[in-house]
Amino acid sequence: MKQYILIIVVFCSMARGAFAGEFKPTQIPANSQWYLHFDVDGFKKGRLGKFALEQASKEAEKIDALVLLTQFDPRKDLHGITLFGSVVKDDLIGTVLVNGSYKMLADGSPAPLAQLEALLEPTVTGFKKEQINGVEILSWKNKVEDTQEDKQTFGTFFDKDHILFGDDRKQLLHALNVLAKKAPSLKASTLKGLAKEKGNHYLAGLLHMKGIPIPPEANFMENVTTIGVSVSESEENLSVSMQMITTDEEACAQLQLIMQGFVALAHLSLINNKEPGSKEATEILQKINITIKNKTVFMNLSYPMGEILELARLQLTKEQ
Repeated sequence: MKQYILIIVVFCSMARGAFAGEFKPTQIPANSQWYLHFDVDGFKKGRLGKFALEQASKEAEKIDALVLLTQFDPRKDLHGITLFGSVVKDDLIGTVLVNGSYKMLADGSPAPLAQLEALLEPTVTGFKKEQINGVEILSWKNKVEDTQEDKQTFGTFFDKDHILFGDDRKQLLHALNVLAKKAPSLKASTLKGLAKEKGNHYLAGLLHMKGIPIPPEANFMENVTTIGVSVSESEENLSVSMQMITTDEEACAQLQLIMQGFVALAHLSLINNKEPGSKEATEILQKINITIKNKTVFMNLSYPMGEILELARLQLTKEQ
């Protein structure tokens, strides 16, 4: 999964974290075990997004060089990234759907895909193209850093607005069928309120825990069936919400106590800490609210946007 995410970074790194248009469950296969979605349009409208674009403007020369190379400007052309897939043992197997405004070539293919092909063909091993049901699929191999083994990656485009990457050929083809409405897609009604289709959020994710190995030190998660997360922004605050659905009310109550204990321990460890950022970390911990309802543990954090932006500016100053 890391290999093709790096390709996304090539196109998007200068956007400083701005991804994906409104969340559309109909673009995600019904059998997906997890997904992660980031809404760039919502992001850019908020104070954090405007701050990110302001910082990106300082790298205009580098971004313009990237645009010239890829024929894709992430500052205005990137509309969406949605990641989804399954979990095999402890490895994420997935597909990345990139929604953007792509310049088209005479043959109808997106220019960035052609540029990617031109970049990859002389530099990677096992590069090839194949036609499957009228769709051109690119594939190539990358070295996995930890094992130095070759891992295959696939890429294709669906239409003028969508490019896909994945590390599983079968999943990639299935994702194409979902986009073409030839295979079942995720239904919002099955998400139990964990997914927000519209609103001021710009990050939403979901993970079904079934089949995922849980190490002994995390056995308190054994009774958790689903985890959902979202990040939203108002004029005054950045809000982070996590929901953990459990198997029964007893497991829910136990998980709430454990989460409260973790927060308390983290708070205690910072009481006499004089390192930079410890004061802010303490304030953040104090604002975490943990509640339960209907076998679900809710962890919510709301933090002032002004303070977040000030911390970001201080961090950027340190890095310069």
